[in-house]
Amino acid sequence: MGFSLNLMTLMALSLVVGILVDDSIVVLENINRHMEMGKSRWQAALDGRAEIGFTALAITLVDVVVFVPLALTQGLIGNILREFSLVVVFSTLMSLLVSFTLTPLLASRFGKVEVLDKNTLWGRLNLGFEKFLDNIKEEYGRILTWVLGHKRYIFLLSIFLIVGSIALVPGGFVGAAFMQQSDRGELNVSIELAPTASVYQTNQVAQRVEKILLAKPEVTKVFTNVGYSSTGLGTTSNSNIADLSSTIGR
Repeated sequence: MGFSLNLMTLMALSLVVGILVDDSIVVLENINRHMEMGKSRWQAALDGRAEIGFTALAITLVDVVVFVPLALTQGLIGNILREFSLVVVFSTLMSLLVSFTLTPLLASRFGKVEVLDKNTLWGRLNLGFEKFLDNIKEEYGRILTWVLGHKRYIFLLSIFLIVGSIALVPGGFVGAAFMQQSDRGELNVSIELAPTASVYQTNQVAQRVEKILLAKPEVTKVFTNVGYSSTGLGTTSNSNIADLSSTIGR
């Protein structure tokens, strides 16, 4: 695609580090489950991948349908986000390809069922962690049973949360801006004397302002322009104006 390694593409790669392993983890866990059922590594790799293939595809497409529209955005935002979103999409699709091909192949050659021994430290740690996960699963099952038995209340709660989250912006709880304002640690002071003032008089006033600024413990440096000032349209030359740029220490 002609992309380079820049801030946006590197940020995309850092984001997908966790996403890339999702598909392979799902496939590996299902293959391991089939091996625990007594199947051979080869048969477990075939059945495990075929059984979980649609789930892995759904996991990947969730990320794709979120980031592809960002790549189609026009204007300045589109130029900023296009490389970011497409790198995420390409990486995620590649992880799906690996989970459907390389992962089952390696599992059919090197996969094995590990039997944990509670008499060893490693075995006790893993068995304790599995017991912890089983407790979470049972608690989640109880909560899910209650939720399915009270669908009306859960539906009303969901509607309330959706409306409440949308109302945060017009309610003033969440602001909106194109780019967040940042503190650059700078303070600019502009001085304008009477039009008849000379450069010498302007310089004398600027030196007095410099002393006032440097007397503040937060100010570390002051740079002064006397006789001209810089604006967005260029440089203005006048003997009665001065600009002071001070740097605030942190």
